[in-house]
Amino acid sequence: MTQKFTTRAELEAHFAAAAPLFEKMEAQTQEERDRWQAELDMLKRRTETAYDTIDLGGGNMLAIRTGLTAPQLEELQELAKMRATLDPTDLDALDEVTYMTLHMVAANPLLTRDWFREHKADYAVLDAVEMITGFYERRVERQRERFRRIAALTSFRPEPAGAEARELPALHGVPGSP
Repeated sequence: MTQKFTTRAELEAHFAAAAPLFEKMEAQTQEERDRWQAELDMLKRRTETAYDTIDLGGGNMLAIRTGLTAPQLEELQELAKMRATLDPTDLDALDEVTYMTLHMVAANPLLTRDWFREHKADYAVLDAVEMITGFYERRVERQRERFRRIAALTSFRPEPAGAEARELPALHGVPGSP
């Protein structure tokens, strides 16, 4: 229903009466925006804080990152390609690629490329290898788990309405059949 106002005072009174409704609507809209922004912030935060642990043996655990961004994963792929093209006798270049890779997969912010370079005597080479392989193993495990969940969802077939349980005829000669 359209309401007609004959004076400016009536119009202003109408808007004044409606103001609390507009304020409430704006507050609800802002709450919704804040909730969605919090979700975005969480996704950004997880790129730095999401990690998993790998067992180095003897109860020694090491945190590896699991929330790498697309550009970071691309950088890891580039490092892997670079490693494959390097001269196997150029140990300094191979080491540098390894330090960069270790820095990217390590969840500990103190484990930087420079730290790995400057503290070669402070960690076992096999532990460094375990960090890198553990990172890739976790990625593969998560992808396989995702595929299993998707396969489980897509293999679900509901019974058609009105379907009755039917006995299947015995298959003679098939183990486990009557």
